[in-house]
Amino acid sequence: MLVGSLGTNIAARVRMVALEDPLLLADYLGLAVVLLLVQALASVVVGAFMLSAAHSLVGGYLLVVFAVYSVLNLACTFLRDGLYAFGHNNSASGGDALAAGIQLIVSLVLFGIWGSKLVLATVALIVGALGELVYLSRKYVWKSLSLRPCFRLSGWRTQIRAGLPAMVVSMGQAMVIRFDRVLLGILASTGQVGVYSVAASMSETLWLIPASISQVVFHRVASARTPVYRLRKIRILNVALASLGAGVLAVLAPVLIRVLFGEAFRPAVGAMRVLLIAGVAVASYQVDVSCVSAANRLGRASGITSAGFAAVLMFDIALIPHFGFIGAAWASVVAYGLMAVLAALMVARIGSAERHSDPAGAETSTSGEGG
Repeated sequence: MLVGSLGTNIAARVRMVALEDPLLLADYLGLAVVLLLVQALASVVVGAFMLSAAHSLVGGYLLVVFAVYSVLNLACTFLRDGLYAFGHNNSASGGDALAAGIQLIVSLVLFGIWGSKLVLATVALIVGALGELVYLSRKYVWKSLSLRPCFRLSGWRTQIRAGLPAMVVSMGQAMVIRFDRVLLGILASTGQVGVYSVAASMSETLWLIPASISQVVFHRVASARTPVYRLRKIRILNVALASLGAGVLAVLAPVLIRVLFGEAFRPAVGAMRVLLIAGVAVASYQVDVSCVSAANRLGRASGITSAGFAAVLMFDIALIPHFGFIGAAWASVVAYGLMAVLAALMVARIGSAERHSDPAGAETSTSGEGG
C-alpha cells in the first residue's frame, strides 16, 4: 500500500489546497485508478513470492485475498487522503474506525459459528475493507466531491515526482516502527519478538493524540490557514500530554501487562517503560513532520525519516546481540529522539522564515490562533 501509492496521496494533500495552480481532485483520482490497476498486478506477483517464501500459501484463496485486500487498502487510502486534503478530518478518520469495527464483529460472529479459522479471518478483513470503501465513497457524495476521474497523462509525471519524497517518508516511518521486530527475530529469538511486541503495542497508545493533531495541523498548514510559527502552543501541549501519558503508563505498566497478557509477559514491563520514552519523541516527531510535509518540504521530511531509519538499523545491530529486546528498545529511543530533534529544528527554521516574511505576524504568534 505504501509503495503502491508512490506517495501521490500525501503530496496531493498539499497540492489540492495550494493557493497557486492547485491539483484538481479529478486528476488525482485519475492517477489513483491507474495505480490501483498496477497494484492489482504487483500484489499477485509479490504475494505469490512472499507467501511462498514464508511457507504461508496454505491455500490458493490466500493469494486472492492478499491481492484483493491490498487493492482495497490502497483505494481506501486514496479516498481517505482526498477527504483529509479538504479538511474533512472526521469523515476521513471515521473510515478506519468503521473498518476495524466491522472486522471485529464479523470475526466474532464467524468464529462463534465455525471456530477460529484462517479463511474466516481473511473474510473479515475483506468485508471490513469493503465497508470502509463504501463509507468513504458515500462521504464524497455527501461532501459534494465528485468521484469522476480525469485521465490526463500530462500531469501524472508531476504528481509522481512530487509524491516520491512522501513515499520515502511513509516507508521510512513504517520501517523505523517495525524493522526492529524483524532484526530482533533474526538476531535474537521469536520469543523475544513476542515480548517486545507487547511492550511496543502498549507504548504506541501514546501516539493516538499526536496522530489526531497531525491530521488537523497538516490541513491548516497546507491550505495556508495557519502559519507554522503559530502552532507553537499546540506543539508544546502535544509533548506535555505525551509526557503525562508516559508517566501514567510507566506506573501502571506491571498491572496492565499482567491483566492484559499474563505473567508470561512480565519481562515486557522494562521494555515498555523504555519505549514510553521513545513514545514521547514520536509524539513530537509526528506533529512536527506533518508541519514540515504540509509546508511542501517533503524532501526534508524524507531526509529526517531516513536518518531515523539509519539510526535504528545501526543501533539495533549493535545492541540486540548483547541486550536482546531491551537493546532494541533503547535503539528506538535513540532513533525516535533523533527524528524528533531534526523535525523540531526544521519546524523552527520554517517558522523563522515565515516570521521574516511577515514581521507583523510575529506580534500575534502567541495569540489564540495557535490552538
